[in-house]
Amino acid sequence: MAKLKIVGGRPITMDEAIELRQTVFGSAASPPRGEWTRTGFTFGPANQEYPYGLRTPRNATRGMQSVIQAHIIKQFIFDNKPREKSVPLEELLKPNEAEQALALYTAMSDILWNIGEKTKAIVALPGEASHIPHSHVYFQDNVTEKLYFFEFTKLDDLQIFMKRYLPYFTENPGPGTLLYLYSAVLTRGMENMRNDLDAPKGAHLMGPHEEGSLNVITLLLTGRATPYLHNGVVYVGDEDHYAVPQFGILSRGAIGLLVWEGENEAMRSASRMPGSRLKTPATPVWVSCCCGHYGVLFNSNRELLRNYHAEKRFELHYYTCAGCYLSMTVDNRGQEEGGGDGVSLLVFNEVYNTTQLVIDEEFHLRQGDHYCRGRFQKWDPKITTFPGLYLASAAFLSPLNSCSVYGLRLTSLIAAIVNVVLMYQIRKSYIQRKSSTDLLLEVASLSLLPPLYFFAHLYYTDVLSVTAVLLLVLAGERRCHSWAALWGFCAVLMRQTNIVWVGFVCGSRAIDLLLSKGSLKELVLSPSRMLNFIGEILERFWAYAVVMGSFVAFLVVNGSIVIGDKSAHEAALHVPQVRSTRC
Repeated sequence: MAKLKIVGGRPITMDEAIELRQTVFGSAASPPRGEWTRTGFTFGPANQEYPYGLRTPRNATRGMQSVIQAHIIKQFIFDNKPREKSVPLEELLKPNEAEQALALYTAMSDILWNIGEKTKAIVALPGEASHIPHSHVYFQDNVTEKLYFFEFTKLDDLQIFMKRYLPYFTENPGPGTLLYLYSAVLTRGMENMRNDLDAPKGAHLMGPHEEGSLNVITLLLTGRATPYLHNGVVYVGDEDHYAVPQFGILSRGAIGLLVWEGENEAMRSASRMPGSRLKTPATPVWVSCCCGHYGVLFNSNRELLRNYHAEKRFELHYYTCAGCYLSMTVDNRGQEEGGGDGVSLLVFNEVYNTTQLVIDEEFHLRQGDHYCRGRFQKWDPKITTFPGLYLASAAFLSPLNSCSVYGLRLTSLIAAIVNVVLMYQIRKSYIQRKSSTDLLLEVASLSLLPPLYFFAHLYYTDVLSVTAVLLLVLAGERRCHSWAALWGFCAVLMRQTNIVWVGFVCGSRAIDLLLSKGSLKELVLSPSRMLNFIGEILERFWAYAVVMGSFVAFLVVNGSIVIGDKSAHEAALHVPQVRSTRC
């Protein structure tokens, strides 16, 4: 396709050229690396192997081209896939030349539009004449000094423009990669770029990396050229310096990023380890950086990141812009089904191998998986309890990247083991005359009660709810009332009915305090002593009151003790329970 003559646009100025080169390459007085002026975006032949893949030599442009490649693969597999029928992956990845061009300019447009926060985009294209002379402050590179800027406020207009002038980016040898990098930087804005880099004065986008800087990757993937890969904002400081914010990945995108630095300890800092927002993108497509080498990992099943069943065994494909392709099968079942020490773990594994779904555990597993993967906006209306179970399992499993049925159920087993220790401590504090052996036997009998032990192998609220209640009772017994109230709050988050235990512990401790005051009659007949007693009650037990008061407010606002499917959990008279209570 022949290049069309550029019409319109605003020519670059001297100040803009110097600032642009300094922001990207660190200096305007020396030329940029030569590969940027002679590498374009080119596909392999449509009638040969891997026609969906860009081809580029190993140079500093490969990282950026890998991001474009990831978006192209996403389009072929997910955006262009017919929804009414199943199409083999091989067919989806066999575009003709027209489809190659469509995918390329669409991907390039979408990335620029995302960088411009979906409000604007700037494209830089070279004209024939130079606008800036060669001097001691500016070294001509035959591209930057010829640029014209085109600004767009509508995505459709941007796509039409990119389609019209696509040959400027695909010419090889040609400066297509440099033009696109400039367009991304201009769209983001120079001031924003400097803020994103969060580095001393003089820092620039590119570095000495052979296949490109991670800053370029984060700019194209997230719209911000941040060097930090963690989720959200982290404040870093020490006792001698004020804490300063490090802005990482602020939202989950369509394409993910996986990084492995090998044994390079200097590069394996927490800020360079991708957080969950990069690990779990909207589609199963990732740019990978392995010891500085870039590629694209992808899977054709959109449910891979949504359904925990899909992650047990799946195909994973890997492509690099060198034209190399690899397909592999990932099987997690062996890891999950491995044996363990102890009878409980053996039983746990046997239950897991027998069934991965028991009664309405389906709702809890699905909700737990959402929370574990950071999808806190997802909520199943069939669930009637507060999200304490899911928050607890997410806090435990997310850092370990163990969001699976096995991992979620394992939280119950671990909580059951903790319950044994807590039961022993509580029994020991109440019954000190018994030997340790007798106490252990009693605790074993309690922990092996069928209604409790059964749920130790499943993902339900029962076991963790008992853990929170036991911590509440133990803290109350040790007169740590603030901690007891905190554990009471956690217990209510597990199950609303645990508010009864908060009242029980608070009432028990209040009665103990009352008995320590001597005669009840004298206390009642003395207003001053009664006021002092009430003040002491409030001083010691205010935390319980906060929890119980908050729960009463919840009842008033919600109109029911349950959330979600209230119709399936209505309070009613249960005669057998009344009769058994009377007996």
